[in-house]
Amino acid sequence: MSSTLARMIVSLGGKCYDCIFGLQTLIMAKLTTKARKKIPASKFGLPKQRKYPMENKSHAANAKARATQMVKAGKLSSSQKAKIDAKANKVLGKKKSPKKRK
Repeated sequence: MSSTLARMIVSLGGKCYDCIFGLQTLIMAKLTTKARKKIPASKFGLPKQRKYPMENKSHAANAKARATQMVKAGKLSSSQKAKIDAKANKVLGKKKSPKKRK
C-alpha cells in the first residue's frame, strides 16, 4: 500500500511549522529541546514534570489525544488526564461541559 505525501509550511498561532500530510495524518516537526526549554512551566499540561506542552492549539489538541492514549495504556491517571484536558480546553477556547446528573 503506497501513500502520497504532501509537504507544506503551516502557520498556527503565529508560528510556522514544517508539516507532512498523508492518509489523513498530520505529522508536525518535533519541538526542539532548545525551544521546549524556553516554554514556561505554566504552558505544560503537567507543569511539575514539564510534560504535554501546550504553547498553541495544535499542541493542546495533541496533548489531549496523547493523554487519552496514556490512560488507556495505564501510564497516566484519570485525574492527571482531567487536568491536561482542562488546560487544553482553555487553549482551544472550549467551554466546560456541564456535569452529568445521575
